Amino acid sequence: MVSLLSTCISSTKKDIITALDKFKGYQFIWQKDREEDLKEFMAQDPRVSEFEAKIKSFIQLINEINAYKDYVPVGSIALVTEKLKMGLTSEIQLWKTCYGQACNLKYKKEINEISLFIEDVFKRLQREIKDLDDIRLAMAALKELRDNEIRIDMTIVPVEECLS
Repeated sequence: MVSLLSTCISSTKKDIITALDKFKGYQFIWQKDREEDLKEFMAQDPRVSEFEAKIKSFIQLINEINAYKDYVPVGSIALVTEKLKMGLTSEIQLWKTCYGQACNLKYKKEINEISLFIEDVFKRLQREIKDLDDIRLAMAALKELRDNEIRIDMTIVPVEECLS
């Protein structure tokens, strides 16, 4: 009786391992450190489109996981995967949130820098012009604004596209 039960379990064990192999593609969730992975990503100085692609890949993973059945039949046994799916999706959601927050912080900082720069130039241009030195200061402010126009556009346009 014991040997019969042992044989039944060992033959089912291979099928169970095979059935659960489809979840091995999500190993990075528990093998990689979220913060370390984010640091590596941020070291590459990503653009908005790269953040968007990363976040969309997480959404795709969540959709893949949710497409799996809540149970996997293996012989006469049904493996309930509902809690596994819920755990995986919640972890991937944390990854997605982490990357989203990093994107928000990066571009918030850049937009704040641009805003401060524009305020500074605006204040210099608002000064009353009384003599040639005031004209030189205004011209210098306009030159600085022209010199930074490309940098400003390169920062604002991707953020606008992301938010629209």
